[in-house]
Parts: sequence; C-alpha cells; structure tokens
Amino acid sequence: MAQHYIGWAQEATERIATHTAGAGATIVRHVQAQGIGFVVAATWPGNRALERQLKNRKHASRFCPVCQQHPRR
Repeated sequence: MAQHYIGWAQEATERIATHTAGAGATIVRHVQAQGIGFVVAATWPGNRALERQLKNRKHASRFCPVCQQHPRR
C-alpha cells in the first residue's frame, strides 16, 4: 500500500479539506475508510508539471520531510 500521496491543486487548503471530508483521491478515501488518518507533510508552489516530475521520480519518501527527519530502518 502506498505510504505517500503526491497531488496538485490550485488551492491547497480546499483540496486538503476535500480529502479530509472523504471526497478526494481514491487512495485517500480508502485509507480513511480503514480508519487511517493522513498528514500533509509538505506543500510546494508549482503546477501539474511539477506534480508529474515528482511522481515520475518515484520514491516519494525522498521528498517527505517527515521521512527525512525519522527515516525507517
């Protein structure tokens, strides 16, 4: 199961609220249905091209400040 989600929105606060309400991306809905919460670890200014670049690079944990602070062993 994915541990990181990378998404794009013009208004991050609105998109986060949509996810929190259970109406966002499929993976976030499934996570919430299992009673698992989520944390917004970082936001970056950019557009869909940046989102695609980050997704294509794979290994989202490399961009995650939480994972960088507390690496898994």
